[in-house]
Formats: sequence, C-alpha cells, structure tokens
Amino acid sequence: MHIFYHPQKSSVNDVVTLDKEESQHCLKVLRHKKSDQVYFTNGMGERYLCRIVGDQPGAAQLEVLSIESFTRPFHIHIAIAPTKQPDRIEWFLEKVCELGVDEITFLECEHSVRTKLKLERAEKITISALKQSKNFIKAKLNGLVKLDELIQTQQEGRQNFVAIANQPIENYLIAKVKKHTSYLILIGPEGDFSAAEIDRAISRGFLPVSLGESVLRTETAGIVACHLLHVANQIPTP
Repeated sequence: MHIFYHPQKSSVNDVVTLDKEESQHCLKVLRHKKSDQVYFTNGMGERYLCRIVGDQPGAAQLEVLSIESFTRPFHIHIAIAPTKQPDRIEWFLEKVCELGVDEITFLECEHSVRTKLKLERAEKITISALKQSKNFIKAKLNGLVKLDELIQTQQEGRQNFVAIANQPIENYLIAKVKKHTSYLILIGPEGDFSAAEIDRAISRGFLPVSLGESVLRTETAGIVACHLLHVANQIPTP
C-alpha cells in the first residue's frame, strides 16, 4: 500500500493534484503509472483510495474512488523541551508520530539548551512518519512557547500532567489516565524542570506523574508518555 500526503478534504470523484515532491515520489521513485491505484491521506482523519489519471512530471493527478474515515477518541498533546542534539528530538518526532500524537509544542524552560528550531524540517518528519505508519492524523506542530505561557492555558475536560522523577507508584501516569479525553503532558529538558517551574505547574492544576522507575532522556520520556496514554485507553474497563 503506497500512501501519499495531500492536505485537503476531498469527495468521491474529485481529482486532486499532488505537490511536486509527492508527485516525484509517486511517478519517479515508485514508478506508478496511469490507472494504478494508490492512497493518499489528508492528515485530518481521512484516507482516500485513488486511481492515477494524470502522470505529468511534478503534478500527479489522482481521482478519488472511496474514502475511509478515522476518529481517535482521545487527544494527545505533548509539550517537550528540545534537546541539545537536533537528531534526538527528530527521533522523538518520528516515533511519536508513528505511535499517534495529535499535537506537539516545543517548550522553553529555565534549563533549556536549545531555543531555535527548524520547523520546516520537523514538518517533513511528521509527514514522513504519517505515511510510513499509515495513520490518518498528522500531528499539529507548534513553535517554541515559554513554559509559563503554556501552563496558563485552560481547556475544559483536559487532563494536565507534568512528568517528573521520584513519584510514588500511585502517581504513575498510566494509573492516572481517564479514558477518552484530552491530555497535555509536559516533558522537561535534559536538566529537568526547575523546582520553581514544577511548583508553578502544579499550582495551575498539572498533576505530577512518573513514567516509570528508570531515569529517561528527554526524547525517550516523550515517546514513553505517548505510548502509555495509548495503552491506558486500550485497557478494557473492568
């Protein structure tokens, strides 16, 4: 199954044109031709079965034959401080997008070691992971936001977590998750959140939670948090 990305909603019988990069991948790399059937996703919960009806270089045209829709019954928002080494935060992006994440915000904290990001490259990583994993939903990427600004935001019904070490077993993230709701979890920088930052987050309603007994790198903690939120929603209700 070859899946491409085209960020718009479409209907059956619509003809859509892939951008230059996706067209080259379709026609030049994978050597698809007219009448071949392929898929594209808009990253908004829909995947389309299509037939290639135009094979102009750089402008592949696809006719929509049928549509599959998907709605995730929960929303995962991970706010994470970028790592000093860019490849480590890129690895985080790739893996959480494969697992399924709805939104990612990059945090600027007291102990942050990186305050500049290449969002264009990050966007390409999310699209690549979306296609590779055959998911329906592309993560929304937000640029750098100061921690104190983010914790001021309120959303009704959302569970707010801050991941910190040395929490008692009853404060493990997976034990605190309420199913089928919205989650925001804060992941600190390589030097962790400061004590004052943790206190301010708690005062704004963020619950301190543990991701397990091991001391995790920033990017690993983000991936583990995403996975645990998925697992918590998949465990059958007693």
